[in-house]
Amino acid sequence: MKRLFVLLGWIAFTTLVLATPHGPPYNNKVRPKLPMLTAYEIALKQVVAATNQYYCVSANIITDFGPPAWSFRFCATNSGDNVIVVEFDGTAFPDTGFR
Repeated sequence: MKRLFVLLGWIAFTTLVLATPHGPPYNNKVRPKLPMLTAYEIALKQVVAATNQYYCVSANIITDFGPPAWSFRFCATNSGDNVIVVEFDGTAFPDTGFR
């Protein structure tokens, strides 16, 4: 009997999680609201103190966990990666894995 309640609870939980709206997928055929060069300028302002050390190695649009945004990965010869996320409204922040 206990297993039945656990099973029914698990089914209800997974149904609730899977039924939540995640929004429409990003359409790659539509031009982004924020051009890449403008987003790159905003991302550079986030790493302005180390601009001479960091250089951009990749730029792409991410659609995980929220609205689409630009993601810029900067690397340096003496330190690790620095990823800056620039949302289409112009707000920028370091990528911590959660938005």
